Amino acid sequence: GYILKAGKEKFSPTFLETMKILVIANPMGDTGEWKLPTLPAFTEKEVAVVEEWVKNGGNLFLIADHMPCAGAAANLAGAFGFNFINGFAFRRGNKPEMFSKKLKNLSSNLITDGRDNREKVDSIEMFTGSAFLAPPQATVITNLDDSYVIELASIAWQFNETTPKLSGRHFVNGAMLEYGKGRVVIFGEAAMFTAQLAGPNQTPMGMNPRS
Repeated sequence: GYILKAGKEKFSPTFLETMKILVIANPMGDTGEWKLPTLPAFTEKEVAVVEEWVKNGGNLFLIADHMPCAGAAANLAGAFGFNFINGFAFRRGNKPEMFSKKLKNLSSNLITDGRDNREKVDSIEMFTGSAFLAPPQATVITNLDDSYVIELASIAWQFNETTPKLSGRHFVNGAMLEYGKGRVVIFGEAAMFTAQLAGPNQTPMGMNPRS
């Protein structure tokens, strides 16, 4: 039922006026480099335009995976009170990143409860991403805890004993916010929204069912 259109220009009132939902997945700064410093993917003018558009009834779906995507999206997320950490959020021990209502790290809300039983979501799996702090008025969808560590690498995927680390406690990786007449939904992991056959073994990921 959706009509998808790729965006190929800077955000402006004219560009956004015909849209109902703006989807941004893994934005990158102009350099495209996977090391610090991370440049923002959006100008301050673009951030102001999107913030005003949402306030007036637009809907923003922002997905920003691990560093550098989280850092590149930070100024846009910050306009709505979200604070992205430009790092990698790992579950300790490389355990599966399952979030469920039973485990109490997936909340009941408008999205996970759906409009009826056919749309209910009881559990989801993630595949390493970023973490952020949500504003008090936001609804947390998925929350982290001490089983997570956030590693602040200066070069993507390069970690050692000197890499700064944070506990996942108090951080989240999924939340939504009613903002003016619109809504913002933010997630810190992208693979869960894809259907991939990853790696040489073609391992199902995201929305591809596992055998």
